[in-house]
Amino acid sequence: MGHLLVVYHATRLLDHEIDAIRRDGLLPLSEELVRTRIEAAHDLGYLTHNERNQLLARNLFVDGSDVSIREGQVCFFLSRQVLEDEVHGVWNPLTIWGGEGIFFGQFDEEVEARLRGLGRPAITVAAIELSDGWRTHPVYPGAFKSFLGRKLELEEYGSDVFYRAAVPGHQVIDVWLPGHREYERHNELPSL
Repeated sequence: MGHLLVVYHATRLLDHEIDAIRRDGLLPLSEELVRTRIEAAHDLGYLTHNERNQLLARNLFVDGSDVSIREGQVCFFLSRQVLEDEVHGVWNPLTIWGGEGIFFGQFDEEVEARLRGLGRPAITVAAIELSDGWRTHPVYPGAFKSFLGRKLELEEYGSDVFYRAAVPGHQVIDVWLPGHREYERHNELPSL
């Protein structure tokens, strides 16, 4: 086993999802994951029957989108700089419940407003291993470039990590929510 690298994942989560991530970790995007999240939100009373049906009928896996660019992976970013200088890149995931698999569907304004009201913004901090190489877990523009950019104090030095595996619960370091001291260090993040 190689060295573990600290990475960040931005999304909006319901309380039971936060507990599940802390306990079980993060799962790669799949049609089953999307369906399970929608059904659980409905069963727990977060979604009406109509909203559930609309989300099941219009998510990334059924709306004709090219899912190959996201399916089977967990998307991370490598630098906290994103939370300071590039918050626009994580704004939708932090303000619309469902992640890319759910909220990338085409919804009317009413459903989108409901998705914006569900859950809380969350930054999941995890430790992952990238020793399998860039073909297995692509990093763009590259981990080395990020480390070098940080060392040279460049303005932009972050990278996206497309991790093509589940992240077990013991590799989840923390989940930062509004009110958590690490979340609050970043002034531009949404508070609700």
